[in-house]
Amino acid sequence: MIEKRIPYTLVRSARRTLSLSLDPNGSLIARAPYRMAAKEIEAFISQKAGWIETKQAMLKKRAESVQDCTLQDGSTLPFLGGKLLLRYGATPQAVEKDGILFLPSCGSAKAAILQWLAAEAAHRLPPRVEQWALRMNVYPTALSLGYAKTRWGSMASTGAMRLNIALLHCPNHAIDYVIVHELSHRVHPNHSKAFHAYVESVLPGANQIRAQMKEMSPYLSLLRS
Repeated sequence: MIEKRIPYTLVRSARRTLSLSLDPNGSLIARAPYRMAAKEIEAFISQKAGWIETKQAMLKKRAESVQDCTLQDGSTLPFLGGKLLLRYGATPQAVEKDGILFLPSCGSAKAAILQWLAAEAAHRLPPRVEQWALRMNVYPTALSLGYAKTRWGSMASTGAMRLNIALLHCPNHAIDYVIVHELSHRVHPNHSKAFHAYVESVLPGANQIRAQMKEMSPYLSLLRS
């Protein structure tokens, strides 16, 4: 039986070990030491074929769920790990009530939803940041909200923190992870082992949540295309 070769992108560096990861589109990336033989890399990929296929299927399913968000009457919008039912009617702006997001029947539904999400983010995210900042005794110098196609959040060297409004499509534990992650950069300004250990000490299970965030990456472009 001939084994199916899994396509991948090879990135070589001065690292000591081989690692595999998937980009948001499900493409495999192999990061290997400069001198590691191609045969060794491909043998490792073959051993991990089951894991790779499972993760790719999960990413495909997540991407399909985003594509299914058609904004038609009766469709759904991901919100805080659940879903809001979309209904159109005689309302001047988007309004949520009992799990239903009512949208104006005239104008751009996408614009109405984005405006509503921005208002919700301004209401929900700052108190959550304050809660974690107090718990960690680590504070940003400023907080802003916005949209980015590839990042859930960022922390500038000045201490200014920025969070993506698209976080509201994610469950609360994922939002907490991003907040803790960015605040932790005030202690460790890189992504070193010490940084990840610190994040894990503040938020047990952070490593697992970080992996889940990759599966939620299609939410970054939801409503932004």
